[in-house]
Amino acid sequence: NDRSNERAMFLVPAAGASNLAAVRDAVSSYWDEVEASTATAEAAAATPGGGDDDGEQPYRWRVVNEMLATEKSYVAGLKFVVTNYMEPMKQPDHPFHRLVPNIFQNLEEVLDTSELLLAKLRPRIEGAAWDKSQCIADVFLEMVQLRFCGNWKHLPPPP
Repeated sequence: NDRSNERAMFLVPAAGASNLAAVRDAVSSYWDEVEASTATAEAAAATPGGGDDDGEQPYRWRVVNEMLATEKSYVAGLKFVVTNYMEPMKQPDHPFHRLVPNIFQNLEEVLDTSELLLAKLRPRIEGAAWDKSQCIADVFLEMVQLRFCGNWKHLPPPP
C-alpha cells in the first residue's frame, strides 16, 4: 500500500536498494501489528469489565488499555529496529558493523525490559474483571526494583 511505500523509502539507504521489497514488507507488517494492537485496545476499552457506574471505572479501564496498547506498539517498534537495522548491521561485511555497539548501545536491554513489562501487564488488563480495587502500580514498582535496584529481592514487598 502507499503508506508502506512511503515509510519504506526512507529505509532504502540502510537496507540497500536491492532489499526495498523486503523492507516494504517489514514496514507493512510492523504497521499491521500496531493497528491490530490499537484496535484490540479500543475494543477492550469500549467494553470494560466490572459493574462500576460512577464513571471512574470506565475511565481507568481506558487509561490502562491505552498503556497496554502503547507498550505493545513500543515493543513492536523496538523489535522492528533490532530485526531490520541492528541485526543486519552486525554482519561483518556491513560497512558500519563496528559502530553497532555505539549506535544501539542498550537497545536489547530496553527491549528485554519492555517485553517483561508487557508480559506482566497483559494478564492484569486483558480479560481482567476490572473494578475500583484493580491496580497496576505494583507491576511498575516491581520493574523498578528488578531493573534498577541491585538487591531488589531483599527490599520490602510493595504495599
